[in-house]
Amino acid sequence: MDVKKIRSEYGNLLGTSANSIPENIKNTINELKMMQNSVVSQKEITVEEMQKIIESINSKIKDLGIYLAFDKEGNIPVVKVIDVRNRKVVKVFPPKEITDIVRRINEVFDILVGFILKKHF
Repeated sequence: MDVKKIRSEYGNLLGTSANSIPENIKNTINELKMMQNSVVSQKEITVEEMQKIIESINSKIKDLGIYLAFDKEGNIPVVKVIDVRNRKVVKVFPPKEITDIVRRINEVFDILVGFILKKHF
């Protein structure tokens, strides 16, 4: 994903230039780009790296009323989706699903960047 190209394309589409994008939006786009690069560059993700990814995602989705938590069921690492209101587990993702999700995160970043730009212009 080429952030400069996206900025330019969305700027033209929305009648703005890349220079008129607010600094906080630029920072969010850059954070998403860094997260995307770290996820895409790795085939296998360590437990520590998965925890960092979960923390980053949680900071972006905190207003949705859910959060992600890394846990182990026995010796198997899992990611749990937890409802903030009642602290109940909504979904548990086993390792294979986690790997698939991490691959799909790359696609989500592209969508998020577009959404962020559209929302603010």
